[in-house]
Amino acid sequence: MTSNHVSIDTLPAEEAANWLQSHLTTWTAYACALAQQGKLSPEDAARLFMQPVSLTAGEQADAQVLERQARQSATVMVLMHGASNVSLEREDDSWLLKAALGVLRDHLDSWHVELAFFAHWLNEQARLVGLAKGIDYTTWLEGDVLHMRLSLLEAGQV
Repeated sequence: MTSNHVSIDTLPAEEAANWLQSHLTTWTAYACALAQQGKLSPEDAARLFMQPVSLTAGEQADAQVLERQARQSATVMVLMHGASNVSLEREDDSWLLKAALGVLRDHLDSWHVELAFFAHWLNEQARLVGLAKGIDYTTWLEGDVLHMRLSLLEAGQV
């Protein structure tokens, strides 16, 4: 029997991203639906979801760490929502990430989950990750567009 290792570039990048987007949005909507059916708040659901992730308080982030975290967050959003639906801009000492959530909204609607539930769920996950990295995440919705501002936490907040 021959064993062949499969590399990440087995599929063309665009095809792989489209396939991944479909799966990520479906599983995210499903996780939110299960949490809602279990009568969990979005914040409690996020904390349960993040339980297996080791998050320990880290050091105070600097501008370089903040930029890297903003770009990583934007990459995840691109994988979930498509590059044409995501923007990232630097605003003074913070970064603003915007993602149009139309496809995810459709998946959430099929399970009777409000887009606001997802936004609160994601905000709590991001808050937990940010605390460990010295970064403040603030997330809000404007219509179907998720806004996420990343900024450095004050020294006493870490």
